[in-house]
Amino acid sequence: NGWTATSGVWGISSERLYSVTDTDGRLLTRDLNLKDGVIQTTVRGTLNSGTTYRSPALVFRIAEDRNGAIDTTNYLLVRLRQALVDLRKVDASAEPSLATATQTTTDGVDYQLRVQFRGTNIRVWVDDVLLINYNLLGTDLKYLEYAFGGWRWDVGGSPATAARVD
Repeated sequence: NGWTATSGVWGISSERLYSVTDTDGRLLTRDLNLKDGVIQTTVRGTLNSGTTYRSPALVFRIAEDRNGAIDTTNYLLVRLRQALVDLRKVDASAEPSLATATQTTTDGVDYQLRVQFRGTNIRVWVDDVLLINYNLLGTDLKYLEYAFGGWRWDVGGSPATAARVD
């Protein structure tokens, strides 16, 4: 309850979330009312290939436009793939990485992904190991005001193992 398929079609199978449309950049969002908080989940997918992957990304501090609709062009995200945990920002649809850390990734294996965001500080753990400790600066301080969170579906290449999240 309370989740919105901002783009794409989403489903539940065996108590795990997946993207029915399997198209890159699909968003599932919710007003978490969290400007500061902790989000933790289990992530599994095709995470270990540069050309063929299915990777759910945890999104947080998603902006709303002036009419209260989700702004799909401004938010923060954490994704796990290609032997990296990657903290990124989506800023007017551009998507630079803010910080990365090495993390072994294997297709079809469950990983516990946790992000904590308090004020300007963002910390990311994988399987209870702190891998990223980052502070927002300058124009990135705009993300401090956003309270929505959710999922983004990252897809590349031809279909392989379906990705799912708990």
